[in-house]
Amino acid sequence: MEMLDIWPFFPKDGANACLTQEEGVDNIVSALEHSDRVDMIKLFGPDSLLLERFSAEMQEPFPKLTSLELGSLDNDIASVLPGSFLGGSAPRLRFLRLKLLLFAST
Repeated sequence: MEMLDIWPFFPKDGANACLTQEEGVDNIVSALEHSDRVDMIKLFGPDSLLLERFSAEMQEPFPKLTSLELGSLDNDIASVLPGSFLGGSAPRLRFLRLKLLLFAST
């Protein structure tokens, strides 16, 4: 099991952050790499570039994901999620909240 810089040694059950700068981004990316263990994601970034970085890490299925909240704090620019987002599969997803996000057409 991977030990992250700031998180204790236990299975990850979510990725939760409201980021105003780059600090902590690497730890969140590391958590998202374990798509088979994440059940909740709540990420609101200051700009579309940061959200694009997170969505690039979320191209695999998230089989345990039940809650997903993503959004930009930049009210001027909408980000685009790729068609391969979540590997096309999040079978347990029960709650979805998107702010200033669009899905790419495939």
